Amino acid sequence: CKLLLAGSLRDRDHVDESIEISREALREFERLMMAYPDILAYRLSLASQHAELAFALVDAGRTDDAEEEAEKALSLCTDLPAGLPRESFRGNLGNICNVLGGFRFEQRDFLGAIRYMDKFIAIDPTNATAHVNRSLAYRKLGDTTRGLADVKTAVRLAPSSIKAHNGLGAVHCLRREYEAADQAFTKVIELEPNDAMGYGNRGTNRLLMGRYDEALADLTQALKLAPTEPNFNSGMASLLVSGPAEMRDPQKAVTMVENDLVLKHERQVIIGYARYRLGQFQQAKEALTEAAELPDENNPRQLGRRLYFLAMACHQLGEQEA
Repeated sequence: CKLLLAGSLRDRDHVDESIEISREALREFERLMMAYPDILAYRLSLASQHAELAFALVDAGRTDDAEEEAEKALSLCTDLPAGLPRESFRGNLGNICNVLGGFRFEQRDFLGAIRYMDKFIAIDPTNATAHVNRSLAYRKLGDTTRGLADVKTAVRLAPSSIKAHNGLGAVHCLRREYEAADQAFTKVIELEPNDAMGYGNRGTNRLLMGRYDEALADLTQALKLAPTEPNFNSGMASLLVSGPAEMRDPQKAVTMVENDLVLKHERQVIIGYARYRLGQFQQAKEALTEAAELPDENNPRQLGRRLYFLAMACHQLGEQEA
């Protein structure tokens, strides 16, 4: 009853009360386990309650405490009988690993995220989402070999998963395997013709392939489906400043940035390219100098492109640092 009450309170945003009731429920399960140490159901219930408390602590922003509870939950699930159905314990534990891995990822602690995804996969090796998420963390570390292996596993486990195919395309794109990326993104669109991410990703990939007309069509469709999505607006803005001359509209790209439509970490990049195209070389230099100091996410091609345009702006200004 306490466990149900804690969950109800958490659902209604009464987080502090939920944490207190969760701790009371936890003490009840601990007493049960001490009285009946050989009853596996009580051990798993205690593990699930640690996980439930971890969720409440996450909601309260207490991630360190949440990780402590998650570790307790995981430790209770070591050395389980081989014949035990995974469904009896993997749900809560896998979910909390996923949530805490997500927090680590947002904090740019990609190794920490991978550690939780490793635990998630140990609990549930057939979970395609866990493999996709771990692949993303590997990509952020520049390890596209492991990233590719994980996302291929995800596609094998869930051949109809849009997330898995999008992840596969993203890894291939980062590896400059653009044809393979195109096939993966096309598969996404075949599975879900109204998936904006599929069109947006394929459009950005085709921009890198130099297939500008197709890139424009894909990005236009993506923005039709999701007009305010920053990824798609960034792709369209990039096309407007770096596509063929007949497609360029640098002033429109500047307007997209000013209207806060593009990805935050790409604003200065797009502004720099646009100002260069508009002949505003001093402003281009300032924007690109700032852009060159941004994280390149292990993509030397992107950093090289920023430095190239920065050099060209300096050249136009007659500066020796070009």
